Amino acid sequence: MRCGKERSPQFPPPATPTALDQPLPPVPATPPPATPPPSAPPPPPGPPAPAGPSPVGAFFGRAFRGDWAGAAQAALWPVGLLLVGAVALAVPGYGQNADADDFVGFGDRLRLALTVLMHGLGGSFRVTASGGDSSSSLLDSSTGTSAGGAIDLFMPPLLVPVLWCTALLIGVRMLRTRLLLAPPSPERTLGLETAVRVGLLAMGGTVVLALFGQPTIQQVEFHSAPVLVALCTLALGVVVTAAVFQRADIAQWLAVRPGVAAAGRAFGSAVRAMAWVLPLVLIAGFVVGIVADDGRDGGDVDSATGGSVAAGIVLLALYLPNLAVTGLGFVWGAPVEADLRGSGFGGSQYEHDSYGLGRLGDDVNSGAVVGVLAFGLVLALLVGVLIARRARDRRELYLGGGFFYALLLVLGAVSGFSMETSGGLTGELSFAGTGEGGLDLPQLLLFGLLWVGGGVVAAPYLLRLGAAQVPATSHQPPPPAEDFADAPTRTGSVLPPPPQGPPTPPPGVYGVLFTAPPPHPQEPDRRLGVWIGTLLGALVIGGGAAAGVLLLRDDGNGGTDDAKDNAPVAVETAQTDGTGAATQQPTPSPPPTTNQDTAVPSATPGIPAGYRQVVDPKGFSFAVPESWSRTGVKNNSQITYAGGGTGPEKYLVGVIPMAPYTSYENLQNLERHAEEDPKKSGYRRIRLEPNTFQGRPGAVWEYTYEDESGRTVHGIDQSYIAVDGTEYAIFLTGADAGWAALQETYRIGLDSWGLTDTE
Repeated sequence: MRCGKERSPQFPPPATPTALDQPLPPVPATPPPATPPPSAPPPPPGPPAPAGPSPVGAFFGRAFRGDWAGAAQAALWPVGLLLVGAVALAVPGYGQNADADDFVGFGDRLRLALTVLMHGLGGSFRVTASGGDSSSSLLDSSTGTSAGGAIDLFMPPLLVPVLWCTALLIGVRMLRTRLLLAPPSPERTLGLETAVRVGLLAMGGTVVLALFGQPTIQQVEFHSAPVLVALCTLALGVVVTAAVFQRADIAQWLAVRPGVAAAGRAFGSAVRAMAWVLPLVLIAGFVVGIVADDGRDGGDVDSATGGSVAAGIVLLALYLPNLAVTGLGFVWGAPVEADLRGSGFGGSQYEHDSYGLGRLGDDVNSGAVVGVLAFGLVLALLVGVLIARRARDRRELYLGGGFFYALLLVLGAVSGFSMETSGGLTGELSFAGTGEGGLDLPQLLLFGLLWVGGGVVAAPYLLRLGAAQVPATSHQPPPPAEDFADAPTRTGSVLPPPPQGPPTPPPGVYGVLFTAPPPHPQEPDRRLGVWIGTLLGALVIGGGAAAGVLLLRDDGNGGTDDAKDNAPVAVETAQTDGTGAATQQPTPSPPPTTNQDTAVPSATPGIPAGYRQVVDPKGFSFAVPESWSRTGVKNNSQITYAGGGTGPEKYLVGVIPMAPYTSYENLQNLERHAEEDPKKSGYRRIRLEPNTFQGRPGAVWEYTYEDESGRTVHGIDQSYIAVDGTEYAIFLTGADAGWAALQETYRIGLDSWGLTDTE
């Protein structure tokens, strides 16, 4: 450019062509897919994938492949307990004579005891007798005719399921501890799998014992329904084992469901309260029995156990929970009732007997009733306090009371007995009967609600009086429970933690933690005064109860107790005489009570000097010696008139409305009982014959016997049926040595006998 010459234009060198700069080759046209010829077969399908087991199948597979040896060790506890209990029941001889033809050996007693124990685990107790000779027949042991029949008894011992579950709980807890320490980490469902194995083994062992039971003794067969036993024990075994193993899972499940958790706590409080109250009832009954013991050996107990003390203790222990529930209902006002219905040889009969606080007042006095009611008040307040101490709010408190009330009704319904009988003699005569006994459930429904409700309502106020406010900082949250959920799992699936919210106040005493006033500087002195007042109140209540108990022995008549004389008299409580017909049984006279007869001066026309006419509230009037008075009433139908001595001289007057028999039939039955009574040795009949008394059909029975002291006792009984169907039995007993004077007393009494409209 400077030299004036133009520069030739410069061009960049041509770029080297690359593959990307080359045009893409044309895409070859894709030929259409070849259509297979019509005759070609389809390609064969591949092999199907193996189907996995369902969750239920996988669960049971793991359960049946698990540790059966450990499950057997846990199940051995309840099964072994049943065997030990059966041996304990079979050891006593029950007063049998080893040389007798009807002696029942240890093996048969063991099998019979197993049948009784299975009745407490959901089984039945059925007795059937086939026809045979008189030596082997259940229902006809006194004649040469054949007999057959069946008896179904419902009287489950509540102690059996409690002990069975307790023994299983011990075995399962030992198994759980061993599995927690054994590697590797347990599966999440190991508890449920173990529950299946333990439940099956516990059921199997119990059913084997049930099948081994059911003996046949002298053509009498005993049945326990092993199928029902299997279902009941399987359910109990699975539930108890699962509850122990899955405790942490249950706690986590309840943590996100406060309503269900509150119901669970309330139910646990009710069970705890029941576990406290029932032993107290038993202890009180034991103390009353010791204080009221007058030296008698208990004829009914001796007859049931054959005079064996060991047998009586074993049988009593077996039914302790039943007795405790019945005693609790009785203390709270529900009477004990018995109903007997029968039809057969003598037509249809019905007997009803009831014993409540009213009868207790008649047999003893009002002081005993006051003592029982005071004890009932203490029990009701104790129930309320035990539930209130664990309740977090008023809703949980009332829910716990409702659970206790429901539990009382259920236990009251199953603590009694029921019986059905049917059979016949020689194939021509048949009979049937039913019997029920236990607490009067309608009255338990009413009085139980009043007592439990009152105790629950009053408990928070009692707690406020005796406790101070507990600082919230003193409550520490409980440490997390160690369980399978706390260990590393193979599945990695755990329940989500509960949602975070405001801190829940710790469990405390309802009405104390949330409503008590701030502590006062003088709080210790105030609490000391409250506790002193509480103890004084307890002493007052306990003193009243003790006074009522002591009145069982001292009735204000100088300590005289005519109940030691066991003279027979017709009473309203019925028994069967082996034919299914309801009959009456002799019972001892009652202890003296307040004199309730209306005296008529001895100058009454026709009444000799030294006698007086009495008008009894039960609707009769007759002359007795001036020194004699009305000393007691038994079963609301047996009235005693006696003097102040300790001898057997006394009148026993029985009043039975709508008697379903004739007086002669009743006296015949009473004579059979007198002949079998071990306390009446040397029984000798003087006369037993039908007669007519004051124009009405009746019967007279006169006899002698020797009592336990060796004294000869003379008795005479004039019975008759009045126009309204009521039977009156005028029975006089006394020492045979002075019978000449007593015979004149009896003649004067019969001559002056008359009915009144008092009742």
